[in-house]
Amino acid sequence: MVLKFPPPKQPSPDWRDGAAVEYREKRAAHVRDRDGYLKQAEKFSAKALAESAAITALDDAAKAFGLMLEIDISQLETDLETLLSENRRSGPLFKDIALQLLKDAYPKPLRAAEVQAAAEAKLSRKFHSKTPGMSLYRLAKEGLVERRGWDWFYLPESEKALRYEEAFPNGAEPSDEGMGNG
Repeated sequence: MVLKFPPPKQPSPDWRDGAAVEYREKRAAHVRDRDGYLKQAEKFSAKALAESAAITALDDAAKAFGLMLEIDISQLETDLETLLSENRRSGPLFKDIALQLLKDAYPKPLRAAEVQAAAEAKLSRKFHSKTPGMSLYRLAKEGLVERRGWDWFYLPESEKALRYEEAFPNGAEPSDEGMGNG
């Protein structure tokens, strides 16, 4: 007697889709948790700094009145600095990454969503949806980038100088005339 078994089931080609969805959900949950813990750490570090300032004020008052202090204040301040430095985020800021991305893309423009996606990939974290627009707007106010419609461009120094010459021909300087400062 020969036993016949059905062939083993092959995983369907769609199993990867399900696994990818599960991976993205789990990863997003971990990133959310990590970011939440970092925000809590920032909040508590600000409170710790405020308490440290209050302690310093009390210690100064005690010294002014000639009271004896029985604790080693320098050790407490060193411990606090160590604790705070361990909880601070390190690395480049969003605006620095955005500026570098626009420099690298020059003379081609980038859109805010492209800048956000690249920054999130570089830093392995999500940013608020308004972060790219606000950061790029601030860079534009500093004269480092320019917006044309939906597109953002890097402004090299040579272009800034040309624009200044166009705005103020013959070396004329901007004046406060008509600005209500008189």
